[in-house]
Amino acid sequence: MKTFVNILKCNCPNCKKEKMFKKGGNLLMLNIPKMHKNCPLCSYTFERETGFFFGAMFVSYALAAALMIICLIIF
Repeated sequence: MKTFVNILKCNCPNCKKEKMFKKGGNLLMLNIPKMHKNCPLCSYTFERETGFFFGAMFVSYALAAALMIICLIIF
């Protein structure tokens, strides 16, 4: 349960004490939160894993193919 709370609080996955973001974003102003390169407390490096976008690529391809087939059947 503590892991889930740390995820919601955006704490460091290593030390679980320091925040991962420098400043929060604002959805109404379309501001993206700025993330630290390393944890200020334990120096843990925040980086994307290899294949981070791999799953999204397959889901996007499947949705595009399904949409194309539906459009070809209807029109």
